[in-house]
Amino acid sequence: MHLERLRLADAEPLAVDRVWLPERLAAPLLDVDFGRTALYTVYESRCGVHVTGGNERVRAVVPGPAERELLAIPDGVAAFAIDRLGCAGDQPVEWRQTLVRADRFGITARFSTREGYQMDISA
Repeated sequence: MHLERLRLADAEPLAVDRVWLPERLAAPLLDVDFGRTALYTVYESRCGVHVTGGNERVRAVVPGPAERELLAIPDGVAAFAIDRLGCAGDQPVEWRQTLVRADRFGITARFSTREGYQMDISA
Protein backbone atom coordinates (compact mmCIF):
# COMPACT_ATOMS: atom_id res chain seq x y z
CA MET A 1 0.00 0.00 0.00
CA HIS A 2 1.29 3.48 -0.86
CA LEU A 3 0.20 6.65 0.92
CA GLU A 4 1.32 10.12 -0.10
CA ARG A 5 0.44 13.19 1.95
CA LEU A 6 1.29 16.87 1.97
CA ARG A 7 1.85 17.76 5.62
CA LEU A 8 1.02 21.31 6.74
CA ALA A 9 2.14 23.48 9.64
CA ASP A 10 0.22 26.68 10.33
CA ALA A 11 -1.73 26.01 7.08
CA GLU A 12 1.48 26.14 5.01
CA PRO A 13 3.26 23.20 3.32
CA LEU A 14 5.95 21.67 5.52
CA ALA A 15 6.63 18.19 4.14
CA VAL A 16 5.80 15.67 1.45
CA ASP A 17 5.40 12.31 3.14
CA ARG A 18 5.46 9.07 1.13
CA VAL A 19 4.83 5.79 2.94
CA TRP A 20 4.84 2.18 1.73
CA LEU A 21 3.23 -0.54 3.87
CA PRO A 22 3.14 -4.31 3.23
CA GLU A 23 -0.19 -5.28 1.63
CA ARG A 24 -0.48 -8.40 3.79
CA LEU A 25 -0.54 -6.14 6.88
CA ALA A 26 -2.12 -2.91 5.63
CA ALA A 27 -4.99 -4.09 3.40
CA PRO A 28 -7.62 -2.97 5.98
CA LEU A 29 -6.41 0.63 5.53
CA LEU A 30 -7.42 0.94 1.87
CA ASP A 31 -10.72 2.67 2.71
CA VAL A 32 -9.34 5.03 5.41
CA ASP A 33 -9.53 8.80 4.86
CA PHE A 34 -6.09 9.98 5.95
CA GLY A 35 -7.04 13.67 5.72
CA ARG A 36 -7.31 13.86 9.52
CA THR A 37 -6.22 10.41 10.67
CA ALA A 38 -2.84 9.54 12.15
CA LEU A 39 -1.29 6.61 10.30
CA TYR A 40 0.20 4.84 13.32
CA THR A 41 -3.06 5.08 15.28
CA VAL A 42 -5.17 3.46 12.56
CA TYR A 43 -2.40 1.00 11.61
CA GLU A 44 -2.59 -0.34 15.15
CA SER A 45 -6.37 -0.20 15.61
CA ARG A 46 -7.33 -1.76 12.24
CA CYS A 47 -4.33 -3.97 11.52
CA GLY A 48 -2.89 -4.75 14.93
CA VAL A 49 0.48 -3.31 13.89
CA HIS A 50 2.24 -1.24 16.55
CA VAL A 51 5.35 0.53 15.23
CA THR A 52 7.86 0.21 18.05
CA GLY A 53 10.92 1.80 16.47
CA GLY A 54 13.24 1.63 13.52
CA ASN A 55 15.98 3.56 11.77
CA GLU A 56 16.07 6.94 10.07
CA ARG A 57 18.60 8.57 7.80
CA VAL A 58 18.47 12.36 7.47
CA ARG A 59 20.32 14.17 4.68
CA ALA A 60 20.26 17.55 2.98
CA VAL A 61 19.00 17.64 -0.61
CA VAL A 62 18.09 20.14 -3.30
CA PRO A 63 14.46 19.43 -4.24
CA GLY A 64 13.40 19.13 -7.85
CA PRO A 65 10.88 21.46 -9.52
CA ALA A 66 7.80 19.34 -8.72
CA GLU A 67 8.74 19.04 -5.05
CA ARG A 68 9.53 22.77 -4.80
CA GLU A 69 6.06 23.47 -6.18
CA LEU A 70 4.37 21.09 -3.70
CA LEU A 71 6.26 22.61 -0.79
CA ALA A 72 5.92 26.21 -2.07
CA ILE A 73 9.66 26.91 -1.80
CA PRO A 74 11.79 28.98 -4.18
CA ASP A 75 14.90 27.86 -6.04
CA GLY A 76 17.93 27.58 -3.82
CA VAL A 77 16.12 26.48 -0.65
CA ALA A 78 17.35 23.12 0.57
CA ALA A 79 15.26 20.39 2.13
CA PHE A 80 15.83 17.49 4.47
CA ALA A 81 15.22 14.01 3.08
CA ILE A 82 14.30 11.55 5.81
CA ASP A 83 14.29 7.85 4.97
CA ARG A 84 12.68 5.65 7.63
CA LEU A 85 12.36 1.93 8.12
CA GLY A 86 9.69 1.41 10.78
CA CYS A 87 9.49 -1.88 12.63
CA ALA A 88 7.13 -3.72 14.93
CA GLY A 89 9.63 -5.53 17.09
CA ASP A 90 12.08 -7.05 14.59
CA GLN A 91 9.61 -7.05 11.66
CA PRO A 92 9.80 -4.21 9.07
CA VAL A 93 6.29 -2.78 8.67
CA GLU A 94 6.88 0.61 7.01
CA TRP A 95 9.20 2.30 4.53
CA ARG A 96 8.85 6.08 4.51
CA GLN A 97 10.46 8.90 2.58
CA THR A 98 9.75 12.40 3.78
CA LEU A 99 10.94 15.63 2.21
CA VAL A 100 10.84 18.55 4.67
CA ARG A 101 11.43 22.24 4.04
CA ALA A 102 14.79 23.10 5.60
CA ASP A 103 13.71 26.71 6.18
CA ARG A 104 10.95 25.55 8.57
CA PHE A 105 12.52 22.50 10.20
CA GLY A 106 15.60 21.92 12.32
CA ILE A 107 17.58 19.15 13.96
CA THR A 108 19.31 19.64 17.29
CA ALA A 109 21.73 17.11 18.73
CA ARG A 110 22.95 16.75 22.33
CA PHE A 111 25.91 14.77 23.49
CA SER A 112 27.55 13.93 26.77
CA THR A 113 30.03 11.35 28.00
CA ARG A 114 27.32 9.77 30.16
CA GLU A 115 24.32 9.78 27.82
CA GLY A 116 25.97 9.56 24.39
CA TYR A 117 24.54 11.26 21.32
CA GLN A 118 20.85 12.25 21.20
CA MET A 119 18.91 14.13 18.54
CA ASP A 120 15.84 16.35 18.84
CA ILE A 121 13.91 17.06 15.66
CA SER A 122 11.69 20.14 15.72
CA ALA A 123 9.44 21.87 13.24
